[in-house]
Amino acid sequence: MDTTTYTTATSAPSSTELLTITETAAQLGVSKQTIRRYVKDGMLSILRDERLEIDFVRKSDVDNFTRPQRPSPLKAQPAPEGYVTCKEFAEKFGVTTATINRWRQIGMIPAEAWVRSTSGFITEVGAAFFYSKEFVDTFIPPSSMQMRSTSIGMRVRLPKTPKGFLNVKEFAALAKVKDATAAYWMAIGRVSPVVIDGVVLVKMDEASEFLSNK
Repeated sequence: MDTTTYTTATSAPSSTELLTITETAAQLGVSKQTIRRYVKDGMLSILRDERLEIDFVRKSDVDNFTRPQRPSPLKAQPAPEGYVTCKEFAEKFGVTTATINRWRQIGMIPAEAWVRSTSGFITEVGAAFFYSKEFVDTFIPPSSMQMRSTSIGMRVRLPKTPKGFLNVKEFAALAKVKDATAAYWMAIGRVSPVVIDGVVLVKMDEASEFLSNK
């Protein structure tokens, strides 16, 4: 950042050659914070009047300034051949994309049935998931599960749990946490979920061991 200071009238540019930060922001149609960012990034230089403790920008610099272009929004990636997008998968079964992601996270959609791509995305977080058409065409959603969207995925109303297992609600009650928290622990593998007849469960002994070490 090029910052020039001046302290005397003889060394100072004339007032007609200078703009305050507020005037600069108004002329460029941005906020004062944006002007400060332009200065920090070296896109604009400031002159500092130490007597008045005020920053100025040369009017000629403002007149010749070209505002940086905002990056174009990322376009949705087309699915590779033989695959469908998460949205298409969700629409086929009348669920949300969050539900599809949830099924993938807990292993209901096996790894060989999906691929991830970061092409065209800036970070891994923005990666797109695609699902095999062959898998989607033969996939049978868990009819025994009635789902509704939550902040982390789904909350479920489950049938009677097999002996030696806990469903999401039972696991949450045992851990004294919300259903969503228990489901999240299962989703990220802090306890290993299993799927029996389309129902996501956790072994009772594994749940007990997890809670004793938590």
